[in-house]
Amino acid sequence: MKRRYVDRYRNVKSFVLWGVLLCLATFLIAAGFSTTPDSATSIEAAKDSLLCVAFRLEGTPYRFGGKNEQAFDCSGYTRYLYQQLGVSLHASAAQQYKQGVAVHADSLQQGDLVFFQHSNGRVFHVGVYIGEREGSPAFIHASSSRGVVVDHLYQDYFHTRWAGAKRIFNP
Repeated sequence: MKRRYVDRYRNVKSFVLWGVLLCLATFLIAAGFSTTPDSATSIEAAKDSLLCVAFRLEGTPYRFGGKNEQAFDCSGYTRYLYQQLGVSLHASAAQQYKQGVAVHADSLQQGDLVFFQHSNGRVFHVGVYIGEREGSPAFIHASSSRGVVVDHLYQDYFHTRWAGAKRIFNP
């Protein structure tokens, strides 16, 4: 029984390692072989890398205070994603809301942080905008009940709690 667990752990560990290497290779190739070496190209490569890691972590369980691949809370997840690119985000959703440049909901781009608030205006949740899914704006986040998942911004729960969005990648 123990050997089976160890073999499964090694397989998962290898899968995760290959996923990280693939994302890193994608980022390096896009950044290094660009025909236009401008900041917009490197920003697009960084967004691609961020989303690659974000989707690889889909299904990771939720844990309050979680900030690594074993388990995440919402701000731990966004902080971890950006940390992979060398970008430092604050520890809590409310603190992350103070970073970056404000973006209107109609101007969202992949990689933007999306925030949600309580009725008293206190920001309590954050995720990463991933673009359109099934004809609706979507984001990936660490849900307290479902772990890292994709949801839609126009779902009643999120739509009624919208606080705003911030762009961390600036051209």
